[in-house]
Amino acid sequence: MGLARLGIIDGRKVDLKSILTEESPTQSSAPLIDSFTERALSSFGFLGIARKIVAAEPLTQADIKQILRRAGMPVLMKLCSLRRREDQKLRVVPAICLPMKLWQSFESDLGDVYPLVRSFLESVPYPEIHVGFEQLEVADMPIDQRRFLTKLALCRSGIVLVGPRIEEILRANQVSTLGEEKSEQRIEQSLRDLKECGIHRLQSSDYQGALRLTRAVGFSNVITSDLTKLHAPSDIAGELIRLESLAANNEGIDVWGPGINVDKRRDGNEQIVSDFQLLRVLATGSLVLRSVPRIRASSRFFSVEAMGLARFLGANDLGFGAFDRNAIDLLRLKPLAALERVINYN
Repeated sequence: MGLARLGIIDGRKVDLKSILTEESPTQSSAPLIDSFTERALSSFGFLGIARKIVAAEPLTQADIKQILRRAGMPVLMKLCSLRRREDQKLRVVPAICLPMKLWQSFESDLGDVYPLVRSFLESVPYPEIHVGFEQLEVADMPIDQRRFLTKLALCRSGIVLVGPRIEEILRANQVSTLGEEKSEQRIEQSLRDLKECGIHRLQSSDYQGALRLTRAVGFSNVITSDLTKLHAPSDIAGELIRLESLAANNEGIDVWGPGINVDKRRDGNEQIVSDFQLLRVLATGSLVLRSVPRIRASSRFFSVEAMGLARFLGANDLGFGAFDRNAIDLLRLKPLAALERVINYN
C-alpha cells in the first residue's frame, strides 16, 4: 500500500512528497523544529517567525500582523508549542461573589451577615477559593466594612479576597486619570486601605496607568486587552508591543489575557468578537509577551468550548469558574463544573 501523495495542512492542499523529500535551501539552526515542521511552516511563510520564537527573539509588528491575519489554527498551535512557558498543571479556581450592594440596600448589619458567609466559605470543598464583591466602598471605607473584610480574610485557609478594578477605585475617588500628586495620594491611600483589610488582588483591567502604583502597594497586576477597542491587526500588534515593553521595563504585569466588553453582550448587543478571534489573539499574545509570566484565558470572555482549546494556544492560566450563582450573574464567569469537565477531558 502506497503513501498518500496529498495532505491538508492549515486548511490547504499540500504535496507531501515535496515536504518529505526536498532539501531545505538552508540548514535550520533551530533544534526544536524538525524537518517536517520546518517544511510545512516554510510553505505557509511562518518559518522565519518560528525560528525567532525558538531563539527567544522579539517579534516585529509585521510578524504580529502576519500571525493575526494569516495563521490558521494548526499553525498557531505549532508556534505556541515552540514557545516554552512555565510547566504547571492547569486548573480552574473556584470563585464566588458576595452581594454587598444587596445587603446595603436592606441595611443589613455586616456583623450579623459574617457568620453565615463564614459557614458557607468553610463548606466549599476546594483548597483555594477567590471571593469577589458586587460593590465595595473604597473611598473613606466604613469601619463595619473594614471589620467584615478583615475577619473574612482570616476565616479559612486558601481564601483570596478580590478588590474592584482600578477604574472603579479612580471613579470612587473622583479621579479621571493619574498624574497629579494629590490624585495619586488619594488612590494610594484607597489601595492601602484595601490591602490592610485583607484584599489580596484587584480584578483585571485594561487600564495601564497605575501599574507601578498598584505594584508598589503590593498588588499583582492583571491586564486584559479589550478587543472591542482594538479593531485592526495593527491596533492589536501595537498593544502587544507596548505591553511587552512595559513588562520588560519592570512596570509589573503578572498576568495578561484578551477580553471583550461584557456589558455589550449582557445588554443583548451582538458579540462582535468571536471565540476564534479571542483564541487567535491569545496565541499571538503568548508569543509576543515574553516578559509576562502568565497568559490567561478567562471564562468571563471565552466560551466553555474555547476554554478547552486555550491550553493548546498559549494559555498557562485558566482563571476562575463560578462556584455560585452570584459569580455567574455578577462576575459573568462560566460555571465551575462545566469548565472542569472540559478541561479534565482534554
